[in-house]
Amino acid sequence: MKKSKAILIISAAIGAAAAFTGCGKQKVDLNSFIKIDSDGYDGYGNASYSIDTENLETELTSIVDASSSNLQSLENLMNGELDKTESLSNGDTLTFNWNISENQEKAIEDKLGIDIVYESFESTVEGLEDPANFDVSSILEITTYGASPTATIEVNAIYEDLNVKVDKSKGLSNGEEVTITIVPRELDKTLEEVCAEYNIPAFDPEFKYTIDGLPNYVKTVDEIPESVLSVMIEKSDKIIADMQTDDSVEADNCGKALYEHKNYDSFKVHSIAVLEEEDGGSIVLVIYELHFSVHGELTTYYPIAFSDIKDSDEGLESSDIRPSDWRAYTTTKMDNLLYYGYDSLDEFTNGTLDHWINVLPYSYEPTGNYDYKEY
Repeated sequence: MKKSKAILIISAAIGAAAAFTGCGKQKVDLNSFIKIDSDGYDGYGNASYSIDTENLETELTSIVDASSSNLQSLENLMNGELDKTESLSNGDTLTFNWNISENQEKAIEDKLGIDIVYESFESTVEGLEDPANFDVSSILEITTYGASPTATIEVNAIYEDLNVKVDKSKGLSNGEEVTITIVPRELDKTLEEVCAEYNIPAFDPEFKYTIDGLPNYVKTVDEIPESVLSVMIEKSDKIIADMQTDDSVEADNCGKALYEHKNYDSFKVHSIAVLEEEDGGSIVLVIYELHFSVHGELTTYYPIAFSDIKDSDEGLESSDIRPSDWRAYTTTKMDNLLYYGYDSLDEFTNGTLDHWINVLPYSYEPTGNYDYKEY
């Protein structure tokens, strides 16, 4: 919540915080170690008190054995209450009253060998903010997921008596504005009544929120962060290498003929392609050049696909960068034998991608837009 700077109002100490008494004991003024803090908005302010333990420890160290036990004993004694803590306005007078019995006072004085003094005191509330400056977002928990332009938003109120509705929660882009409506959860209550219960200013129930700071799904190869591309290639290399082994799951998926002719001599990354989706997402392909010589010289091109690649690596871990599971069904036929990969990349160079798109994940809905770059 947006709050004003805490206003420290400490009553004026009567004499020094610690002074010698006539009988040789030193006097400790407990009022000197009480802080009154006020924050919030004019007419809706809150107040609380706390013990200035740092200065109390410094003061006691110069007088008595300031062991943790002695400090805790004195802090436990310093109990009190404010006569008002809510619905405060600038200029209000607060009274702090101590709750210390005579027996408690005598016990602590005997234990520490000091005389303690204290009395009720007053403080004036200052510095509360103008209610017109109340920031509605301070009572909301707003979370965005995904990337532009397919992001989603989730909004909840921090108070259980308030309910939140969003006019649009999916398919969001950076710069887009959504309307958040805040209403009482109980139908027989007004928003003003709920605000009064939580001691916050009444506000307009419609709050405008602008989507900002989200990463974008990449549309070009150059938008892929170098750190992300490095992980993609590392994982792709492992898949391609695994496909050469006899226990390759990918080979089993493709049938006996392909399994017998998966033994390419070498492989290397040839190019990277980004295919745009209608919903604003994209598929990134790491395209490999495979060389075979088992039944004559043959070069094919095999793609490993990745979904949901963003133009930022912030907060990403390697486990977040995952290949799709469609890759094993890309084949070329030569002399009635099946080989991994396509026989050429002509479709990328001449702008027709029908064959490639046919093997992409079923959920992929292409726009026909793509970016292609040799590696």
